[in-house]
Amino acid sequence: MKLPFYAGEYEGEFIVHHTEIINGQRHEEREWIPSTITNNDHRGNAVVIGNGVSREKFQLRLLAKHKGGLFAGLKVQTYGCNALYRDFSPDFLITQTDQMVDEIAQTDYCDNNIVYSSAKQMVKYPQKFHLIPQNYVLNAGAIATYIAAFHGHKNIYLIGFDNQDNDDYNNNIYADTENYKPLRSQVNSSKWIANMFRLFSLYSDATFHYVHSSPDYCIPEKWKWAKNLNMLTYRSLISELDIG
Repeated sequence: MKLPFYAGEYEGEFIVHHTEIINGQRHEEREWIPSTITNNDHRGNAVVIGNGVSREKFQLRLLAKHKGGLFAGLKVQTYGCNALYRDFSPDFLITQTDQMVDEIAQTDYCDNNIVYSSAKQMVKYPQKFHLIPQNYVLNAGAIATYIAAFHGHKNIYLIGFDNQDNDDYNNNIYADTENYKPLRSQVNSSKWIANMFRLFSLYSDATFHYVHSSPDYCIPEKWKWAKNLNMLTYRSLISELDIG
């Protein structure tokens, strides 16, 4: 695994689609998967949409076909996670868990939209998904952030990255819906926090903007060490990107 890693360095990679043991030795059948996405026509601004409940304070429709700024200089690309597709179609959707992959694959969403997933899911559903570069496997929000940085965005805005303030409360907008844990369930966000901090640190040439509805919201202590992370309110986001 190489990080930081960028689209200009990526031509594709091999994935293992069959493994068996013959005479005590492991044999693998591999297939070369070329890079299927060329994404160099952007302005360097990405909005990564998590599924935390604070997202309810922002109207995602404002990001659809956004072309803010002089000559659309502030135009954004959107990256989202899992069940977001039920309510909004981002430019790039990321899904990896078996349940959500099954749900999305059984719709026609992949036919008309770009959905990234792991090598495991590509083998299961051929020609449905695009391979996550380097087959990086983390939580969906971190992968969405990684791909935004991989595509070369230098201003990356994070919406709905609430983490878990309460150990017995599932702080997810889709809690109690199909393929999600109940609202009252234990969810530990320590790995999510660590994954995001690693991305902040490694993609030091990008600036990450943590967006929340409350200016008093406290980000995780670990994130306060990230020199390229700042906080914005939704009002500030709308003004900064000329949204609406």
